[in-house]
Amino acid sequence: MPKPATDRLNVLPYDAITLIDGPLKRMRDTIKADLLRIPNDDLLKGFRKRAGLAAPGKDLGGWYTDDTFHIFGQLLSALARFAASDHDAACRGKLDALIRGWAATIRPDGYFFYSDKPNTFHYTYEKVVGGLVDAIVFTKSFAAKRHLATITNWAEKNLDRSRPYGADPAEWYTLSENLYRAADATNDERYRRFARIWEYTKYWDAYAYKQDIHTLAPSYHAYSHINTLCGTAMAYSNSGKALYLATLVNAYEYLQSKQFYSTGGYGPDEALLPLTERRARVETTHNTFETQCGTWAAFKLTRYLHRFTGKANYADWTEKLIWNGLAASIPTAPDGRVFYYADYNPGLAIKTLYGAPYPCCAGTRPMAAADLPAQIAMLSAENELCILQFIPCSIKLKTGTLRIKTDFPASGKVTLSWSANSDQKQYIKLRLPAWARERLAIINANTRRVVPTSIDKTNGWLLLKSPIERDVTLEMTLPLRLKTEAFDTLKPFPVTLMYGPLALAIRSERPLVPNITSLRPSDGEALTWHVAGHPDALVRAFHLIPEGEPYRLLLDPTAKQQVHHTQLRYTGQWQNPSPWHFTNEIGASVSHTFTGTGITWLGYRFDDGGYADVTIDGKPAPTPRTDQFGPGRQLPFAYQITGLPRGPHTITIRLAPGTPPGSKDHFLNIAGFEIID
Repeated sequence: MPKPATDRLNVLPYDAITLIDGPLKRMRDTIKADLLRIPNDDLLKGFRKRAGLAAPGKDLGGWYTDDTFHIFGQLLSALARFAASDHDAACRGKLDALIRGWAATIRPDGYFFYSDKPNTFHYTYEKVVGGLVDAIVFTKSFAAKRHLATITNWAEKNLDRSRPYGADPAEWYTLSENLYRAADATNDERYRRFARIWEYTKYWDAYAYKQDIHTLAPSYHAYSHINTLCGTAMAYSNSGKALYLATLVNAYEYLQSKQFYSTGGYGPDEALLPLTERRARVETTHNTFETQCGTWAAFKLTRYLHRFTGKANYADWTEKLIWNGLAASIPTAPDGRVFYYADYNPGLAIKTLYGAPYPCCAGTRPMAAADLPAQIAMLSAENELCILQFIPCSIKLKTGTLRIKTDFPASGKVTLSWSANSDQKQYIKLRLPAWARERLAIINANTRRVVPTSIDKTNGWLLLKSPIERDVTLEMTLPLRLKTEAFDTLKPFPVTLMYGPLALAIRSERPLVPNITSLRPSDGEALTWHVAGHPDALVRAFHLIPEGEPYRLLLDPTAKQQVHHTQLRYTGQWQNPSPWHFTNEIGASVSHTFTGTGITWLGYRFDDGGYADVTIDGKPAPTPRTDQFGPGRQLPFAYQITGLPRGPHTITIRLAPGTPPGSKDHFLNIAGFEIID
């Protein structure tokens, strides 16, 4: 029997940390309320219909009704975590009711999917396993344990075990994490044996032996190939094999140096790419980071790294994703449309909701929100309270309660108030952020006495050398400063303006890279600056940028000026599923007035594309008719007009009658314009 790994840091009980009022708590409460408001009958409708049972309620639509990367399992996980963290009876009641209603639809052979034709079996099985394991771990659900065994009977007999390498929509390689967790939660070896089958050893070993992963495949699906490393972590937890730990540490170092943006995000168009391709991709895409899923994978992975290494450094990534990912998302719509992609396009970016309801990110967003308190602190093997994030909260230990009060990141002031309930000594360690690599003063506010500290820069800790006493209040100030970070250290641009861990976005009509010394704080507006000499420019923390406001986050003075499809004028019936508008109504049009010497219409070719008539300033364009037919789906399309006299012009594109030869229909789409000047 393998010897399990030893944890250097221990996870606190899930209800030990409670958020105190602030922007993150308000965001988390809203996400929980969004989850609770979805009617159970709506969530269960497809399961019941497939089983031939009475199926009241409404179709939720989108990915949920289509059974595409189905999120039922993720919703169970979120409910279980909210129920445990917040002692929330409504979440517990909804969880139990959903499990009970869903279980009534499971076939005798264990088939449990929403429909008879899910788009993938491995993915959905893994997510439901995760939801049931969370119900077992966080709410001690005996029903979840029983149903977990039933659906695994089906999976052991039916899941395809060919396990293709690289880009695979089934994402079979994420299975091992939750199966190992199932073994730990149930003490049943069958899950451990099943987990070993799905270990992604070829990919993991590339990190373990510091090989270039792109010699094995040109690209990888970003979120799932971070998520699979959580399977590595659970394999290490169960076996203690050093090779697994080397995989985790090396993978993080590679990803940090080669794949992460300054925001903490990663994966343009959901792809891990070689640097040259990654650089080219961010200049063209508006789907720069799969925010909710990518944040959730990082939350899990960094917690495993903390557990096994005892280091605080990995929380720098978590901190960036808390503020530039989760908190920077715009609210989910009542119909299930969610902030799927963060847009960092250097030409122009904008925050929008994904067009289809209930995609995968609608499941991971509440999971990440529920898990937020657990990111704040852990307990060392020596019983030191280790603070990883500076978020207002209350942390209850056997020895007492620590309250963290702060308006961080609006300012760097953090107050720690300790109330002991025993004479037992309590030591505290504080994460020393990478952006604050200097000695921080820790002051006993009762006596103004400076508390002696020591710095462990290798592991990222600031240690209070003496134990904290009864009813002590400590204060410290984190040195928040403005700086720039390069996207590619070999090139001067693009860069990102940073303030501590916060990525800043600039609102400006043209590409602008302001000098740090030119930024002036805006009176009465936190985390907002004006730019000296540029009255039209405003710099603001990315998480404060509202929906629909154009901005630039990756700054490049040579970037091509773009106009997002949501900023255009439309007539007729258009749909907006993101990342484009589209129509098949003959005569429907889109227009835009711009200043320049030319313009490029950006879009995609499809096998059902149609004809378009183009005018410039009310007259037929040099090429007055074009079409968007292509022998495939979502192929590149660009239509360009050049040689115009510099000045204001108006382009109009209208869907024309007729169907191009070979096309299945006559659709027209637009992702935006690129201005030539």
